[in-house]
Amino acid sequence: MFATGWALKRLYKFILKRLLGRVLKNELDLEQLDVQLGSGTVELRSLVLNHEYLSEQLAGLPLSVVAGEVSCVKATIPWKALGSQSCTVELEGLDLTFAPQLAPEQAEKDT
Repeated sequence: MFATGWALKRLYKFILKRLLGRVLKNELDLEQLDVQLGSGTVELRSLVLNHEYLSEQLAGLPLSVVAGEVSCVKATIPWKALGSQSCTVELEGLDLTFAPQLAPEQAEKDT
């Protein structure tokens, strides 16, 4: 069973890396990942967010993301009722630090 659990974690890590790779600053470590296939839960812990990518997603807003962390992300997938029940994603300990970002013309005036 240990080998199966390890292989399953590696598979989930591969899938999550493809889905979340740009959002995360560091590569996922298997220790950060808890997969409970029977109950349909996947949990990620202690994630450092890629602030540069997040800032790019906020293009046009007068702020940028300076740092970001998430203590825990828990996804629940109702395998037995996938067509009739919703999947849920819960975030715990989301910590984002923003900084004002001057418009290019304002930045030129300040220099």
